[in-house]
Amino acid sequence: MRGIRNLFAATAAVALMSAAAVGYAADNKQAAAPPAKPDVVATVNGETITRQSLVDRLIKQTGNSILEQMIEITIIKQSAAKAGIKISDAEIDGEMSEIKAQFPDEATFKEALNRYKVDVDTLKGDIVTRLMLEKLTAAKTSVTQEEVKKYYDDNKRQYTVPETVRARHILVKTEDEAKKALAQLKSGEKKFAELAAEISIDPGSKANGGDLGSFARGQMVPEFETAAFSLNVGETSDIVKTNYGCHIIKVEAKEAEREMPLDKVKTSIEKTLVDQKRKEVIPEWIKEQRSKSKVEVSL
Repeated sequence: MRGIRNLFAATAAVALMSAAAVGYAADNKQAAAPPAKPDVVATVNGETITRQSLVDRLIKQTGNSILEQMIEITIIKQSAAKAGIKISDAEIDGEMSEIKAQFPDEATFKEALNRYKVDVDTLKGDIVTRLMLEKLTAAKTSVTQEEVKKYYDDNKRQYTVPETVRARHILVKTEDEAKKALAQLKSGEKKFAELAAEISIDPGSKANGGDLGSFARGQMVPEFETAAFSLNVGETSDIVKTNYGCHIIKVEAKEAEREMPLDKVKTSIEKTLVDQKRKEVIPEWIKEQRSKSKVEVSL
C-alpha cells in the first residue's frame, strides 16, 4: 500500500491548485467588471491580503509543478478512455477500505484528511486516477511465478519466523516473597496462574494469570530472556532477578525457528514485485504518453 502521507500530500497539492485556479478565474471576472471591494483573505494590523495576491504567490511558488501533475492526470484519464478502462464503485470502495484500515478509527482518518486539506471526493478522485494508471501499465508490470520463486529464495531470511516462547511469570518485589511463592508452587499448594493473579505486581499480566503471550529473543530483558529460553515446556524457573524485581517463570509453549512456506507468502511477494516494476514502468509510460500529446502551457 502506498504511503498514506504521500497519498494525502499529492491530492492536497492538486486540490490546492484547483482552488487557486477557481479563485484566479473569479478574480479575472472581477477585474473585467466595475471596481469592487477586494476579496480579502486576511487582515494584518489593518493591512489586507487579497485572494488575488494569494493566488499569484501560489502560482509563482508551486504552479509549474502542480500544473504538471494536472497535465499528467489529464493524459492518464484520456488514455484510459481510449482503452475503454473504467473504475467501478466497488474498486474505489475497496481502496478506501484499505486506506481507512491504516487508521485506528474513522475519527483519526477524518483528522488526517483535514490535516492535509483533502476531502473524501478528492481522495476518491486520486484513487480513480491511480487505478487507471495501474491498469494502463498492467501488461508491463505483471509478475511470473519464476520471479516470485526467485525473490523468495533470495530473501529467505525475510520469511523466517524466529524461535518463540510463550510464558507466564510471577513478579514480586523481594527475594523472600519470591521464595515463598516458589515453595507454594513446588508443594502444589497453589497453581501458577492462580498465584500470579493473587500476588504478581505486573499489571500487564496479573489479570491473565501472569500470561505474557509469545515473544522472540530481544523482546525481554536479558536475564528474563535467558531463563525463559533455557526452560523446557511445562518447566518452572528458579528465582530470576531483573531491574523490575524477582520473577518466577513458567514456559507454556515453544516454537522453533521455521521458514514460512512459499504458498503462505506468495501474494505478498507478488505485490512487492509489482510495486517494484511500477516504480520503473510508470515514469517511462508517462514520459512516452506526454511526448505523444499536444500540450500547450500558458501559465
